[in-house]
Amino acid sequence: MKKLFQFIFITFLVGTICSATTANAAILSTKTSARSSILIDQKTGQIISAYNENKRLPIASISKLLVTYLIESKIQQHKFNHQTKIHI
Repeated sequence: MKKLFQFIFITFLVGTICSATTANAAILSTKTSARSSILIDQKTGQIISAYNENKRLPIASISKLLVTYLIESKIQQHKFNHQTKIHI
């Protein structure tokens, strides 16, 4: 089971890296039908565009649920705490 979660997590990271490269090449638009959004420059941390960025919404994807599960399990194992910075 642990190997399965590690495989899924690594697959998620590879997909994220590939999609980030695609996003950098695309022309970004601030118009969206999403309930909230935020676009942050990866290098500077500057917010480029934001819409309802402080609105609390439920988790919207399986990959985010999996990451949340993995982090919470590490917190329960006392390997992480709520102040631990995790780079994804």
